[in-house]
Amino acid sequence: MTQARDVILARLRQGPQHPLPGRGTLPAQAAQTPSELLAQFGAALAGLHAEYVRAASVQEARAVLAGLLAARGVRRAACWEHPLLQALGAPEILTEAGVETVAPGADGDACRRIAAADVGLSAVDAALAGTGSILLRTGPGRPRAVSLLPPLHVAVVEADRVRPGIDDLPEIFEQLRQETGEPAGRLPSGVFCVTGPSCTADIELVKTYGVHGPVELVVLGLDFTL
Repeated sequence: MTQARDVILARLRQGPQHPLPGRGTLPAQAAQTPSELLAQFGAALAGLHAEYVRAASVQEARAVLAGLLAARGVRRAACWEHPLLQALGAPEILTEAGVETVAPGADGDACRRIAAADVGLSAVDAALAGTGSILLRTGPGRPRAVSLLPPLHVAVVEADRVRPGIDDLPEIFEQLRQETGEPAGRLPSGVFCVTGPSCTADIELVKTYGVHGPVELVVLGLDFTL
């Protein structure tokens, strides 16, 4: 045992027998366009039991959203008060579809109203193409419950909000800090990450969806900027 121990320690002291590659030896990846990142993001979502729909124009996006409401038989929706959803005309689409809009207020009964909705509609602040993750920032008129309590969560993301992967998180957080007006070095509060619909395999390793959140996640990718 002592002899084997001495041999192992001697080899450890010698260090690696073959030099390890340096950080700069990997070939640099070509920069991807927003449209390419959006396509990669959609492919990642497909492996997460989530639905991804891409739209190339405002008219197409509005038609997709209206069709989604009709196909799911949505009668009540909780919708974020967000500039992107306003520019897309989401409130008008809900009204034209005969869908009752639940006010995402801050009163004590807000969660109960939102939980009774068929769909929660939110806007994405950033997305990661490599993992299919979306980052949402809560705030006034944007409660987290909208993306958590209804059985269907529909999130809208613009192409220029999609980044390659988790290495971009520092830059994403800095952008969010600037958008929220937080002091330098202070991260905005209420930012959370969603990767696919809610699921768990705690019971006998059988994957079940909708246990801790929405059963379905649909992401509408806008191949344009509003």
